Amino acid sequence: GGGAATGVVFHPVDDLALRQALHRLSAAWADRKGWSAMVRRAMKADWGWDRSAARYGALYDRLSGQ
Repeated sequence: GGGAATGVVFHPVDDLALRQALHRLSAAWADRKGWSAMVRRAMKADWGWDRSAARYGALYDRLSGQ
């Protein structure tokens, strides 16, 4: 957390939580300016494997005591 939204997360993985997430998405879509900003943030975000691999590597090192 702590950053600006790039999408909607729901938990637990069930029909009620999904339905609530879809309602939040619908409300976000209705706010065209906010929606456009969220889309731009999502498009600028680093979703590549390089960052994820580095984070998993650091976690492995920490857990294995290296």
